[in-house]
Formats: sequence, C-alpha cells, structure tokens
Amino acid sequence: MASACIVAATLAVQSPLVAAQAKPDGQVVAPLGSGKAAATFASKDRLKIEAMLTDELQRVVDRQKRLEGQGKIVRVKASLDITSKALVIDLSRAYVPKFNGGRFEDQQHELAMVAMSILSGTIAVDEVRFLFDGKSIYKYFPQDEIAPRQPKATAVEPADLVVVSAAHGYYLHYKNNTWELQRPTAPHGVYEDFITQYLAQHLEGYLGARSAANLGIPRSHLSTTHAPSGHPWWKMSARTYLETQFPDNPSIWSTSGNQGDDRQYDQDINARPKFANHINATALLNIHTNADEGAGTARGTIVAYHAGRETSRALGSSVLCYMAEQIHAVPGYASFPVAAAPTGFTNKGENELAHMPAIIVETAFHTNATDAAALQDTNFQKGAMRGVEKGYRMWRQGKPCTAQAIASIPAATGNINTAFPVTVNFQGYPQLPVKAETKVVSCPATWNCSNMVKSTTMLSQTQLQYQILCTSPNQVADASFTVDTTLVDADGVRTQPVRNTYTCKWPAT
Repeated sequence: MASACIVAATLAVQSPLVAAQAKPDGQVVAPLGSGKAAATFASKDRLKIEAMLTDELQRVVDRQKRLEGQGKIVRVKASLDITSKALVIDLSRAYVPKFNGGRFEDQQHELAMVAMSILSGTIAVDEVRFLFDGKSIYKYFPQDEIAPRQPKATAVEPADLVVVSAAHGYYLHYKNNTWELQRPTAPHGVYEDFITQYLAQHLEGYLGARSAANLGIPRSHLSTTHAPSGHPWWKMSARTYLETQFPDNPSIWSTSGNQGDDRQYDQDINARPKFANHINATALLNIHTNADEGAGTARGTIVAYHAGRETSRALGSSVLCYMAEQIHAVPGYASFPVAAAPTGFTNKGENELAHMPAIIVETAFHTNATDAAALQDTNFQKGAMRGVEKGYRMWRQGKPCTAQAIASIPAATGNINTAFPVTVNFQGYPQLPVKAETKVVSCPATWNCSNMVKSTTMLSQTQLQYQILCTSPNQVADASFTVDTTLVDADGVRTQPVRNTYTCKWPAT
C-alpha cells in the first residue's frame, strides 16, 4: 500500500480527478466507497484510473505470500463497471489456490481495501467483484456455490434472536501443533482477535437493553482457562467454543473444503453463520476491525454485505447511518470517516453462508494510528456499537435513516410568573430522555436572561415540550425573548440549533 498514495497523487496531476489522500488529524478524510459515479467521468479518465489501479494491485499481488496451489506469476486487471458501480478485479487462473477458504478471502480483501483506498472520495464503489480469468470462483470450486437466496427479515417478535460474532481468536494449527492467532500482529497495540470481543460485549449490552433482543454468542466471554491452549476462553475462536457447545453436531464447527493443517482457520469462518442458521437467528452481526497492510493510511468504518441480497444491504445501510450519527456525537470524533453506503462482496463466508440478513462491520482500521487509538477508546467503542444496535433496531422497525433535527418551534406566549410550554417539532429517533439547551440571542434591557438546559416531555414521536418560566416581582410590561434551541438526547446526539421566540405577558387584571 506504500505506493497507493503515489498512484492517487499521480491521478490528480494527470486528470481533472482528485483522489482522496490520508489527512492529518483534524482534517476530513473521505470514507471508503465514497465519490462520484464512474459513469460521470470521461472514458479516457476512467481508462487512466483503471490502468493506475491495475499497476498498484499488480504490485500488491506480486508481494503477497502464495497459498498452496497458487502460481508465482499472477496477472491482475482492474476495471470499473459503470452500470452496477462495481469495481471488478480480474486475476489470472494462477491466483486460484488449492482451497477456497479464509486465507484466500484475506488475500482478496487486501486487494479490495487497496483499491477502495485509492478511489476513496473520487469514484463511488458499491460492490467489489473478483473474477479469475474472467470467471467466477465457483467455476473452479462448483461445490462451494450456494443457490441464490434472498434472506427475508421475519416479522418483528417480542424478542428477536441476534447473533453477535466477534471476529477471530486462537485456533489450532495441526502441523505446528500450536494455538495461533488469526491476526497475529498488533499494529499500534491492537489485536483484532481481542478488541472485537470488547466491541461485541458493548453491542450485546445495547441489543439487550434497547432492542430487547435475545443473543446468540459464538465466542465465549469466560476468563477461565481453555486447558488445551492455556489461553483464557474469551480469546479462543468461535470454532473452538462451539465444538464444546455442540459436540454432537460437527456440521456447525467442522465444515470446510480445506483439510490442510490450518483447516480450523476456515472452519472458524464457517462456524459463525452455521451457528446462526442452526438457532434460526433473526440477523447475524459480524464485528471486525479492518487492515491496510501497506502504508496504514486507510481509515474509517465500512460495512460489507453479500451482493444481491437486498435485506442484508438494507440492514447494512441502516447500521452505517446510525454508526455515523452515534460516532460523530462522541467528543473528538465528529469527523471520523464512516461510509455512506455498504459495499457488496460475494466472497465473504460469514455473510454468504448465512440464511438470514448478515453483515460484516469493519469498525475501524487497526493498521492506522488514529483509528487504532479510537479502537482503544471506550467512548468510541460504545458510540460505534450504539450505532450498530440503533441501525439494527430501526431496520427491524422499518424506519428510514433520519437525522435528528428540529423541524420548527412555534412562537410561544405565557404569563409572567407562570410556567408555560414551548413546543418543538422534530424528526429522527432520539434516545430518551432529551434535553433542550437554550442560548440567549436577545433579552430586553430590564430583564436578566441566562442560557438554560431544560427537561422535556414527549408529546408524540415527532413533538416534545419544555417549560419556560419568566419570573419578576416588578415587571409590568410584556417582554419578548429570542433564543437558539438545541435538542440533545441521552446518547449525546445534538441537533443543529433553531432560533425561536417566546413572549412573557403581564396577566390582565
């Protein structure tokens, strides 16, 4: 990825395009997947972009460690499908390994992240599609192809059953007879295998408290020791834990085409959706952190879904919407990059094997110093997972992505020394209780005015009130006041201020 920024910079010089670059802290970074439709660019510019992407991806492929069955010489070609807004990465037959498993998925993910980082802020990418000599991977592994399915959200029940799957964990490598991490490096002090457990536990708490959901947990949270490895249970993979929970059902935890020494790596990926299928879950939420294996400049949150599954796409859209709302409400993260739309993939086992709506939440890049610091910040962790929960809840209730905002505040009038209501019409789905902050704009010269924080009373799903009290023992004239009112919900989500007036009248005698 070290040369990705060079490619993007060259793009800006050679054409009227400006590719997103990594920005210093405090500056806006374009979320991955964002930009204009490729169809809006001239054909010659698209060809330049495709050539630059191809060159950069070729460099990445050339340095990737080969899997069993892969050839040394692999050619790659990147193209932009202007109809589907897809990035197509076509690799030669030599890239196809002996096993179509997790390691192969990791290789493809690295290529996708490199390409999306280069295009970020310039060309929108709704889907990343991999081909191999122009063919789907299923032409080489027909046994892995799954009949097209369109998972449907079931009717909202008193309590849904949601699987929260924290990525990775220790697995047994048979050749070495050692227990190994799936993500063994810790850039900036963050092990993905471990940090996802912290994120997942926050999410589980919010789902239980706010969505009243029952939970399916494929990884243990216990701190007791897993005797064979010597590691605490909470650090173990889902495959390892599910074997103890379903010892007579190996189809959940021991299924993969890979029968090599690292087969538990693939079995762990498959075990998560297979567990969700077994318990007939409402949804599968896979919690990950992301990686840019090159320069570490890629940043932000993305969500992946299985391309073509509309219910999963809708779930992913809702989750991203409310992750942006919640993360940006956390002090210090107002400009944290969150993708505007989910990205479709067809090579993510956690999503592909699920019989229910399923998404992968790539919370932030543990390979980027700024993102890694966020991942270790409890306030960020909670904000991000509040967003996942709220996105899930709003999706289940059929509610659209709606920013919290004040629609209007009619002028209010009441008597001096008697409390009277100010009505606020609003949109969005705030977490109760909601406070109203008022900042004085104008105040009559004979009055003393101050900014206030007021409790509110909900009148309906779109209307609330707060009370005003004008106190004066000696004022006899009517007085009008102007304030800017902001609503702040229990999660700290703030509306933009709206100016409103109220008048205090001396009661008639």
